[in-house]
Amino acid sequence: MVVKYLEEDSVDVSFHGTAYSLSITTYSEDGGELMLGVDLESLSLGTTWHGEFPASYVEGVTGKTGSFKRFDIFVKMFQGALWRQSDTVFLDLLTYGDLVRWHCCGLLCALQDRSHSRPTLLLFLIYHAPLLLFSGIAPRKEVRGGQCSSY
Repeated sequence: MVVKYLEEDSVDVSFHGTAYSLSITTYSEDGGELMLGVDLESLSLGTTWHGEFPASYVEGVTGKTGSFKRFDIFVKMFQGALWRQSDTVFLDLLTYGDLVRWHCCGLLCALQDRSHSRPTLLLFLIYHAPLLLFSGIAPRKEVRGGQCSSY
């Protein structure tokens, strides 16, 4: 098997007051589908987590969120979040317990099929499209078909 590494990034980050080393790698095995590898290590405990995600999986997940991203775009956004190059893209790390506490039912159902005996963490790439809101009274406008109309 020939593995061709395309890009690799690693940075020390903090999630909820805990320091981690986070690495991402994009690669292809035997010229096949592009893959995203994610490695996370707790700097205080030495505990490690690892995940490998085919490009088709990444694109499928982004499509299910309603904001489809091609694999290469997703990786660039991930790298931007790693290096804090944007105020609108960031990473967050949650546990299964966090999802239970926040009643994220849809995600919980999906994860129950993949439960493991070892602790599992969920790394979220969160991106926002900022909407600017201004104070003052203005008529509400509705956009349809490229045309604005007041209502």
